[in-house]
Amino acid sequence: MLVRTSILVAAVAALSTAPARGADAVSVPLPAGTLTVGASQDPSCPVGFGCQSIVVSCPGVSSDQGGTIAVGEPGGAPRGVVAFFDSGAGDDWWGMDEPEGASLLADLRTAGFRVVLVRWKGHWLASGAGQDTGPDALACRPATTIRHVHDTLYAPLLIDPAEAGRCGFCLVGSSGGASAIAYALSHHGLDQIVDAIVPTGGPPHVALAKGCLRDPSQEAYWYEGASVRAVDLSYGFMADGPCLRNDPSFRSRWAATSVDAPGADLAYPTTRVAILVGEQDRIQPHSRDYLDLLLAAGTPASLEVVPGAGHDIVAVPAGHEAIERALLAGGGSAPPPDPATGPFLLEVARVGKGTVTSAPPAIRCGWACSAALPAATTLALEARPARGWAFAGWSGDCVGAGSCSVTMDGPCSVTATFVKVRSR
Repeated sequence: MLVRTSILVAAVAALSTAPARGADAVSVPLPAGTLTVGASQDPSCPVGFGCQSIVVSCPGVSSDQGGTIAVGEPGGAPRGVVAFFDSGAGDDWWGMDEPEGASLLADLRTAGFRVVLVRWKGHWLASGAGQDTGPDALACRPATTIRHVHDTLYAPLLIDPAEAGRCGFCLVGSSGGASAIAYALSHHGLDQIVDAIVPTGGPPHVALAKGCLRDPSQEAYWYEGASVRAVDLSYGFMADGPCLRNDPSFRSRWAATSVDAPGADLAYPTTRVAILVGEQDRIQPHSRDYLDLLLAAGTPASLEVVPGAGHDIVAVPAGHEAIERALLAGGGSAPPPDPATGPFLLEVARVGKGTVTSAPPAIRCGWACSAALPAATTLALEARPARGWAFAGWSGDCVGAGSCSVTMDGPCSVTATFVKVRSR
């Protein structure tokens, strides 16, 4: 069932008694963060994915946020990139604990999408104890990561989605992950680079005051259990926070830091927003408020209720199908390369343990093992064996154990072979 509405939800009223920042209009986009690529390995890296550790630093946020990016390459020429953010703390791999989720990721890779999973080390929505940071500022963490994924994993593919809202570069987030991708647009200006977002089970950070105050006339909005604690963590409360206490003096603070805060940008004329929510999900009123505000701002948005689903819609086949439909909306595959100008696909494979990088930077395998490049582009590839391994040589469009240079006059493929060094 597809549900559309165009009623504008009134902004949450502000009180003068809120701590820290008040409910004045937020100035967006908020300052960007910085992302540093680390060298540590994540033992939970999903099978069939390449992983890269990251550390994100953000202005006004006291602690850095560690995490891991997992990349699953498509089965053929890439047509786009889809990045996934998990629910709650975001400290698990999206969809990997559900058969339907894993099946969806495999389907997308078969359809030609480079699939990216972001997993945090600790709660991305947690502020330091006693530090009133707010979820809008903490959302710099996923926003900075999204920018990095775009610049390093999507932009080198040189894909033109051909029409607004078609993936392209798209984002999926469930529950807290839905808030992560919603804030990336509303407060961090990333609608300029994102073709579509698919928030599922949320975003819960719309209408924060309605969720926390437990007004009997707005009972449908009330947060429960872990959602209450997650809200309080963003404002530095480790226990007995204002959302738990239903503290009316915090109303204007919630209003000022919600996805729908006064001054937040909700107008995305070239970014499609496809909201999916389970038929049995209590978060529906927050999702509907989000839809109404987007439509009122002129954003191409829709809301679909997934039959038989709860908060985690990918737990049922209908949820899998709804997410896949939302991502494939617009249809068609990427346009074929121009035989004179490209772009042409370079694919790098590895046998054994080691990495392959390129100059200029386009390949970083095993993380990003393919790139679409203009005709006549020349890349030098370098193979680096892991500890206890040795580089044995190239095959494909490079041969031998020496240097490897490829010029893109058509599709190219190169394999680097590494062999185990026998200990004496």
